[in-house]
This record gives sequence, C-alpha cells and structure tokens, in this order.
Amino acid sequence: RGLLIWAKLVINLIKMPFCLASVAGCGWRDYFRWTAFFEKWRPRNYVSYNHFNFDHIFRNSCLRSAGCTSWSYLHSVHNNYPFFNSNPVKTQTLCAFLNYDKEIHWGKRDATAYLDSYTQSREIIIWGPIWSGYIAKNPDLSERILQHSGNNKVIVVFDTTFGVALGACYDGKDLEYFFNGLLGILNCDGLKDCVVVYKMKSDEKTLQTSITTGAFELFHRLRTCDRFLLLDSRFDPGAVMAESDLVVSIAFTS
Repeated sequence: RGLLIWAKLVINLIKMPFCLASVAGCGWRDYFRWTAFFEKWRPRNYVSYNHFNFDHIFRNSCLRSAGCTSWSYLHSVHNNYPFFNSNPVKTQTLCAFLNYDKEIHWGKRDATAYLDSYTQSREIIIWGPIWSGYIAKNPDLSERILQHSGNNKVIVVFDTTFGVALGACYDGKDLEYFFNGLLGILNCDGLKDCVVVYKMKSDEKTLQTSITTGAFELFHRLRTCDRFLLLDSRFDPGAVMAESDLVVSIAFTS
C-alpha cells in the first residue's frame, strides 16, 4: 500500500506544472527533514527573522503539529510607510501570505501592511524594535577600542550597503556629505576628546568598487586620522554599540 501511495505521488508530481511540482517537492523535503529533527529534539519555540520564502509554511506546519510555536520578526523596517502618516499603507508582495503562530511588529502601520498582505499568521504582536537586547560587550573588542580611544568619548558610525541596487537612495554627493561630516567631527576643536569608530557593513574592496572616486578619497582621508578606528564587517553591531557614547548611522542603514 505504501508503494502505491508513493507511485501516485510521483505520477501527480510529473503531471504538475514545474513550479507547482517544485513547491510540492520542497514540502515533502521539509516534512521528512523536520520529522527526523523531532525524533531527537522537541523545541517549544522556533524564532525566525526576515524569512519570507514560501518554504516557511511547510516548516511551521510541522512545528505546529509537534506543539512548537513559530515566531517571526524583522531586523529592521525597509519601507517609509511606518514613519509618514500621509503615505498610504501598500500591500507588500514580499511578505504576502505569511503563516506563523506569532508575528512581532514595530508598530501599528507596520502590522497593518502585513495584515493587508493577507497574512495567515494567528497572532499579531506590536512590540517595537527589539534589538536593544542584543547590545552586549565583547571583551576583545572592548580592549581594542580602549587601546585606541583611551579615556576619550567614542562615536560609533555605521554605514550601509552601497552599490547599483541603492542608486535611487544614494549618489556620490550623498556619501561625500556623509564622509565630510565625519571629517568635520574629527577636525572640530571642540571634539578633540572624541574618537570615531567606523563599523563597515561590507569589506573595503566592495566599498571601493561601489562608491564614487570622490567619496572613496574622502574615506581614505578618514583612515589617516589618528582618532579614527575602522572595524570590518566581522564585528557584531550590538557589541560595537555597547562601546559607544553616541551612535551615528547613514540614513536607511539596516
């Protein structure tokens, strides 16, 4: 009987359009994967963030059957509708038909966008940003920054992802203004007791190939300043923030 069921399943998959067969295949794959997982472990909660792909539906169905609660939250807000009441809330294709037990949102407008996108989640929770819980010191990073800053105030700076994809948000002049502002901090007589710790989101080679020559020249000038410390993308943002007296970020960073 089991072989007959499998034979019917294979025949139905072959007859399906490719896109539907692919989705069905993913569903079966996740079913067997999570069934094997539950043979060893029985979690009570499963937390996911920024997972919009359709396969979360299969996973969450398996979790629900095993008595596990699925949670979803975003690491940041990428749209401007939560901040401007004049902008209508638009249906978000990316987040349509989500299926979690609980969704955590930044605010009412953010939650409304998901509700209008036909979310199938069972509970919507409006909580606000939750990243503050991740801000904790790293001893090795603390020592590195202390060696560079001494007793000076620490201004932590975050950049963003640069490149063609963000051409509508940033151009060369925007970045030149940003880097000139940082140079202004370092050259200001009233801020001689401050150091700038710059946390990169990408590596320096990517940065160089993604921004204008003028902006990169300004970035190189920043690197030559004594009170400027460059941290690469390997360092955890929360640990860097824990060392700060002030945080400055370029607009729309995530």
